[in-house]
Amino acid sequence: MNITIPEVVHYITWLATEREEVLSPIRLVKFLYLTDLYYARKNEGKTLTGWPWRFVHYGPFCKEALSAIEDTLDRQIITSISYESRFDDEPHFLYKCESDEEPAIATALPLYVIGPLQEAIREWASGIHRIWSCR
Repeated sequence: MNITIPEVVHYITWLATEREEVLSPIRLVKFLYLTDLYYARKNEGKTLTGWPWRFVHYGPFCKEALSAIEDTLDRQIITSISYESRFDDEPHFLYKCESDEEPAIATALPLYVIGPLQEAIREWASGIHRIWSCR
């Protein structure tokens, strides 16, 4: 299986965008973790990314995930929307996919990853777009 990490980021973002959702960096990282988890369950613990996941305050995290998101943005595979938070002066971003076309990775990922990932995005991606659309 020849799957690249930017393709995985693209697919996750595309799935959320199809549901008219945008993803925060924290949620996108969590969906990347879940992709690894679903893959590892059927592959003797081996993850798709090979990243060293750790659990911090808000859940799974690794710096490689943030680097992958940045790489995917740099390649213009996904886009970011900046917004101002009322809590601080730091820049904040939400991610979406501009393309309506289903990414090719959808046929390369195993069904045991795609099914639970789609369900997770259906359940947990919601909410941010409502905040965004109210502005």
